[in-house]
Amino acid sequence: MRMVELFTAGPARVLGIERKIAGGQAAELTIFSTNHAWTYHVKESPSKSRNSPFDGWAFKGAAVATVVGGRVVYKP
Repeated sequence: MRMVELFTAGPARVLGIERKIAGGQAAELTIFSTNHAWTYHVKESPSKSRNSPFDGWAFKGAAVATVVGGRVVYKP
């Protein structure tokens, strides 16, 4: 629960966004998997920079979907 607070309500408070999820309203959220394993490859990055010390590193945990206005806008 603390992790959810740190990634949601905390930043919203800092930015002055006090939006709550309510029944009947379209959701805006990111679904995060702590089990999703992936490897960072600088060539596949959308960044124009190619000087990353993390090229080839394996990571665990990633966003697996983002919903904005009730529609899925990101799903790898």
